Amino acid sequence: GDLTYASYHGGKGTEYPKDIVADGEGNVLIVGTTTSPDFPTANALQTTCPIYVGTGNCNQARGFVSMINIQPTQSTMTYSTYWGAPERDSNNEITAATLDDEGNAYVVGWTNGLQFPMKDPIQGHLYESFCSTFGSERYCFDSFVSKFTPTGQLSFSTFFGAVFDEFPFDITLDNDNNILFVGLTEASDFPTTSNAIQPNN
Repeated sequence: GDLTYASYHGGKGTEYPKDIVADGEGNVLIVGTTTSPDFPTANALQTTCPIYVGTGNCNQARGFVSMINIQPTQSTMTYSTYWGAPERDSNNEITAATLDDEGNAYVVGWTNGLQFPMKDPIQGHLYESFCSTFGSERYCFDSFVSKFTPTGQLSFSTFFGAVFDEFPFDITLDNDNNILFVGLTEASDFPTTSNAIQPNN
């Protein structure tokens, strides 16, 4: 029960951490969302967020992925990056993460950004349908899954969804690194397999 490590991690805005995973060798993966324009980055794929002039903070909440190596005498950030689409009005939220035995990080969340980063995607585009929030129209959310190497490089990223909103909430791997993620969908055309227990909404 003795405290062996503690640290702030954030900037001048607000951080919403959503998940944490450790590998037993001192590496800790933290994911969530931030509105901070000065969120701490290191070896980042994305170093900035679109700024809202009125507050000086990120225009919308942006995902973040941070890998910290915690050792008895010194702790360092292996990598830390914003993660989302570059459009200033897009909303990008990371909800869960997991690690494989080689230190690759897998994150899941939702976005309505047309230009969300893709790599070898199963679904390479956002379904451009419109949804309403408090009477304001927006692009609907699709889920996304992204995989990062142990040094923070992108090795896989895909949209996964259909017309209307998807909200994924958790992700895990089996022994062969097949990805399982779960959540909610409002779609009637969500992609299902031929042997699905429930093929229709």
